Amino acid sequence: MSEVQTKQPARIGYYDRLRVLAMTAVILIHVCGSAATSLAAGGQPLQAGWHLANLLDAASRFAVPLFLMLTGALLLGSDQALSLRQLLSRRLPRVLVPLAFWTIVYWLLKWLTVADFSPADAILHFFQRPAEIHLWYLYALTAIYLLLPVFRLITRHAGRRMVGYLLLLWFVFSSLWRAAAGLFPALALQDYANLDILGGYAGYVLLGWYLASSPKLPNRTVCIALTAAGIAATTLLTWLMTRRSGELNAVFYQYFMPNVLITAVGIFGLFRRTDSRPASRAVTALSSLSFGVYLCHMLFFRLLEPVFAALPLPAAVTMLLLAAAVWLLSVLLSILLRQIPVVRFITLGERFRS
Repeated sequence: MSEVQTKQPARIGYYDRLRVLAMTAVILIHVCGSAATSLAAGGQPLQAGWHLANLLDAASRFAVPLFLMLTGALLLGSDQALSLRQLLSRRLPRVLVPLAFWTIVYWLLKWLTVADFSPADAILHFFQRPAEIHLWYLYALTAIYLLLPVFRLITRHAGRRMVGYLLLLWFVFSSLWRAAAGLFPALALQDYANLDILGGYAGYVLLGWYLASSPKLPNRTVCIALTAAGIAATTLLTWLMTRRSGELNAVFYQYFMPNVLITAVGIFGLFRRTDSRPASRAVTALSSLSFGVYLCHMLFFRLLEPVFAALPLPAAVTMLLLAAAVWLLSVLLSILLRQIPVVRFITLGERFRS
């Protein structure tokens, strides 16, 4: 799901493995996040089901940063041309057409299931309020695609030291300072003093290129430590904030938080160490479905969540079964949509069979 799939000269095994992992993690984020919200509502005591939901959600927060990092690793590291004409005529339609299609699908679902849904209001606020919570990623991806030619110039001509300097600024002002300002509002910077020059999520794109193009393999111990520390910090801090507020406090789930960022860096580094190993056929096949799974999984989640919630099962069991069902049905629908060329392009942005 890092971007709409395009044919590459040769597949890179760890990219495929990361896509499948991130695809699964996105589903866990939405299923477990919903469970953690409901299980903490009203200040009720936090039981085992909530702690499992919090742990799985915290351990999955790397998903969207990984998708963005893979976009940078693939498109900024590729030798293929990236002209403005190609960008506007080929790449952007592969995002905008599926965005339009799935926006209509999720609006229709809300029209059928949400009593106070207003189509006119939804259309009026299209740019401020995506039709479903996960579609924000396509808005972000559109903006990132528009920046890719500039990023290509930077990575080709500015050198790794300059890119590293830009990433340092991005980390300080998009991550560290933002986290500090969230806890201490007096630290918030006004627009005229804000050095968040990479526009937030675009920093992950440059970071992906920077890590993937490094001539040295990352240290395994460091990567494991970053991953474990990030997940532990996200889990613990969310528990502390939730216990204090009496309802789920998701501030440390945010993708710019340092704890989430270091988790994504650690996992990317661990998988990069497997660069020489090609992905299995099953992983490669699932990787090609990642964008479709991302687009459609919320459809199954919305339809199945009330059904599973009514089952006489512990919350932890219900949550895991729901995640598995959503994953499986999303994979099956993505396979089906890829079989018909016109439908394939409208729903997934894919022109040709891979």
